[in-house]
Amino acid sequence: MAEEQIKLTLVERLILRNQFEILGKLSPKEAKWYDLHIEALDNAYEHDYPNMFKVLSREPFTRDQSREVIDILDMYRHLQFSFSQLKNPKKLKASDVGFPGFDGNHETEVQYMAYAAYLVKDDHFGMVKLENKNSFNSHREMLERYRRMLPAWKMMKRDSDLSEDQITLILGKQ
Repeated sequence: MAEEQIKLTLVERLILRNQFEILGKLSPKEAKWYDLHIEALDNAYEHDYPNMFKVLSREPFTRDQSREVIDILDMYRHLQFSFSQLKNPKKLKASDVGFPGFDGNHETEVQYMAYAAYLVKDDHFGMVKLENKNSFNSHREMLERYRRMLPAWKMMKRDSDLSEDQITLILGKQ
């Protein structure tokens, strides 16, 4: 892969420098990171400009990808609500319907993980319970599993409570 070249005008460098200076004061723990970038901007070290932008996604997270994450979270919200309505579940336990998240080490899934965390943080899906308390990182690839689960969930009545057998079928635990 060719090394990325970023060109910044004098005005862009000044704006970024000022932003980094402000952010360094607001986040003392990150001040050293910001100071390094300020020095690179002050001295026009073009070679180091790409490092400043590593925190930004290069590829957009598409509407289709966003819709897929929304569908997955909606499915888990429904699974969890339906499970909570079961009187005496025999095959399942609450942890079976916890949302596992996405693989934080997988090139594609890490974007899905970030968007899911964003949606939950935004309270859109704040009620979705995670399998791993405070982590959206499943530490294993999950996207294909979710893609197998979604059609089964969509075929069932989405507006009504699911039975234990239906939940088990969607989860692929039979």
